[in-house]
Amino acid sequence: MKERGVARTPRCSLIEHRNKIHRYVVGDRSHPETIRIYLKLEELLRKIQNIGYEPKTEFILHDVDVDVKEDMIKEHSEKLALAFGLLVTEEGLPLVITKKPQDLWRSP
Repeated sequence: MKERGVARTPRCSLIEHRNKIHRYVVGDRSHPETIRIYLKLEELLRKIQNIGYEPKTEFILHDVDVDVKEDMIKEHSEKLALAFGLLVTEEGLPLVITKKPQDLWRSP
């Protein structure tokens, strides 16, 4: 894509909690609960790796190291929104995560 001059629009994941929209991008560390979110994310990743999950790095940019690719997958915006949702939502209630191009998102 780079060679053709095509740029990909960054995307963000959104989840609502207590009438407030929480927005995440890849590798986001701006949320006040960042430490708890990343601890929950690590817990989730350990569980799914124990049952055979392997990140598919072939779909990530070709000009970055494998470790960086794996981090990009691990810290994907949807995974961050999911970890936050699991921390703050009562068990059994649905989590709704939406994805939007970042340039369409406007902070209130």
